[in-house]
Amino acid sequence: MITAIYSVAGVVGVLLGLDLWFRRKYDPREPATVAPSIPLIGHLIGFAKHATGYAAMISVGRADEIFAINFFNFRIYIINSRHLIPAVQKNKSLSFAPFQKQFAGSLTSPSKHTLDLFDTEHIHDVTRVQLAAWTPGKDLDHQNLRAADTLMVEMEKLIGQISGQGGAAVADLWEWTRYSNMIAATNGIYGRMNPMRDSEIWGSFLTWYPNLMRHLSGYPSFLLKESSKARDKFLESFYTYLQNDHSDAGEVIFARERLYTRDHVPVKDMASSQALFTVGLIGNLSPTVFWTVWDIFSRPQLLAEVREELERIAVTRYDGENGPEFELDIAALKTRCPLLLSAHEETQRTRFRHANVRQVMEDTTLDGRHWLKKGSMLIIPNKMIHSHPEIWGANAREYDPRRFTSEKGLPIGRSALSTSYAFLAWGTAPTLCPARQFAATQILLFTALMVLRFEVDPMYGGGQWKEPKLATGALAVIEPPDEKIDVRFRNRQGAEGSWRLKMGESKARVPLASG
Repeated sequence: MITAIYSVAGVVGVLLGLDLWFRRKYDPREPATVAPSIPLIGHLIGFAKHATGYAAMISVGRADEIFAINFFNFRIYIINSRHLIPAVQKNKSLSFAPFQKQFAGSLTSPSKHTLDLFDTEHIHDVTRVQLAAWTPGKDLDHQNLRAADTLMVEMEKLIGQISGQGGAAVADLWEWTRYSNMIAATNGIYGRMNPMRDSEIWGSFLTWYPNLMRHLSGYPSFLLKESSKARDKFLESFYTYLQNDHSDAGEVIFARERLYTRDHVPVKDMASSQALFTVGLIGNLSPTVFWTVWDIFSRPQLLAEVREELERIAVTRYDGENGPEFELDIAALKTRCPLLLSAHEETQRTRFRHANVRQVMEDTTLDGRHWLKKGSMLIIPNKMIHSHPEIWGANAREYDPRRFTSEKGLPIGRSALSTSYAFLAWGTAPTLCPARQFAATQILLFTALMVLRFEVDPMYGGGQWKEPKLATGALAVIEPPDEKIDVRFRNRQGAEGSWRLKMGESKARVPLASG
């Protein structure tokens, strides 16, 4: 027993000594260092468990505008004041590109040539062509309409289950929402040969995705054998996809292919890059849709008001030969339903846990006061911005479904916010998510169809809309639930009949608060 105590004390002593040694190595001009709860490895464990949400956790209660933490001899600076964000946005020595390189390198092991392209204008060209492909117009309409048609198919499947089970069907709301939106979004982008239609490929993704942070954090490979095997199968399916006819894919796929071909990217690397689309798409879209639906259905008054808005503005009812027919106008849904949009954006504001990251490319002084060392990382915990009373008022920590509407009930844009960086759900300039119009349209459509066509009653939590446990380590902008969310689906009275969508070509944008 005494020997064991001495051994533990010796290990702790070594860790404390190493931790102190690493901290003493840094320049006194740098921001103050916050020590980990467990010497040397505490912060590493925190990020592995909570992903970038850990940065927000350790910021709570600290007065420093900016502070630093160590991963051995690697330095991370954490912004803890909204006043420093404009300085970050304007500083050209702070870049997101190195993390795109690390992400691709750690997850897909591309060739040296492909990795080297991340240090050139290639990465900015990728962003440019994606923005063009997802700008409102015929190309985006094509992708949105195919995604919308898939959502309608999934809704009809649910209607069939309800009819076949005596008027009610029980399902896990999270699992059903995740799958429905995954298959819709990927059909929209990849077309009829979408690899994600294969249940085995979907299963491989579900095995690999929960381990992404471990792959990125450098966990020993022998601990990730099953995950690595699933990843390889997932990536191989996209290689097969590119080798075969995919002529009906979305323009974003072809725009990227043209760019990769121009820059001599090997087909295997090209396929891996296209596959990583799915990681961001499913990882971020699905939990955002889920919580938008959850936040509305868990508030009966809000649910009634959203239904009234949709039926008044976006739904037309006809008397058909075989019963009622309903037409949902997607253009109206995108531009003239401010309460639905505001409720969705309030979900993003209150539940967003992601952090914006930058690498310090050169020694630089931020805002003329804080010296940052080349090669270090900078993190902006968005939760701090999204809950700041000076930006959002005294009720900043409360869910207010009308927060993103004006006094006249109209949607508010970025120009109407108290600061240009107040709402960070789609990223921060100059790296706003290029797919935000595609994703927002699908989120609003799925939510509208759920609200209009179904009654949803919780079976979990004693029959109450109880906040579930969260998957805190998920690599996602909003943490998904980490338990079953069984609910009872019923057809909504007065909404039974045939439904169709009216799309039309439209260059109108969803008036997002992020721009």
